[in-house]
Amino acid sequence: MMLPVLSFAQNQVDSLSCDACVQQLSSQCPNGVKEGWTVNSVVAAGDTVTVEIEMPSSLGPFMTALAANKLNAKKLWVYYVADYGKEWKNLINRIQEERRSLLLALKPKGSEKTYHLFVSPDELGTILAND
Repeated sequence: MMLPVLSFAQNQVDSLSCDACVQQLSSQCPNGVKEGWTVNSVVAAGDTVTVEIEMPSSLGPFMTALAANKLNAKKLWVYYVADYGKEWKNLINRIQEERRSLLLALKPKGSEKTYHLFVSPDELGTILAND
């Protein structure tokens, strides 16, 4: 008896709009998704979805390379966010389907500096097409 209910709920999650996904995930923030990693916020403003991620301070010295304006760096972070779970993968897919941009605000714990990585709809399409 529970199987049809669970299947229906599963289909609803998969069919959420980008804004609904953002709202759902935002309500869970701050969210310690992995040890030393926290998603502090998820916000949609216009055609851009911003995800703010705090990471271990040990990555601070590598942030120039990790947040470089290169497709490989963007691919790394898109896959990383999608790896948080089904809801996050769904958000990435909705961003791409609705041709929105993704802005990642990356901040090593204890750092004053936040690194920004902008992923355009075309870049996101390229990244997900290779998936």
